[in-house]
Amino acid sequence: MALSNIAREPRREIIEQAFGTLLFGGVAWLVYWLSGWVFGPSWYDATSKLGYAAERAFTIFLMTFGAFLFSLLLIAVVFLAHYLGEGVCGLLTAAGFDPRPKQRY
Repeated sequence: MALSNIAREPRREIIEQAFGTLLFGGVAWLVYWLSGWVFGPSWYDATSKLGYAAERAFTIFLMTFGAFLFSLLLIAVVFLAHYLGEGVCGLLTAAGFDPRPKQRY
């Protein structure tokens, strides 16, 4: 998904980009949905009994932990998107539609 090879293999890179974008979009939607679920209206009810300082500390802890988890998830998604795109291109090649150009530079 690096687009580093777009001039030599445009079809293959575009296929990889399409599947990578779908995967990133799905993960972004999932993170958005989870953050809305975790920090939704019930979040105030659950943390308001702790007191202001404890509520803020807990929120900061969760935000830090969430950023760390999101970073790990992003790294995993990058590798998964690459291998998913490679797998789709491999399947297309096996089916007789080779996304690589016949004449390579």
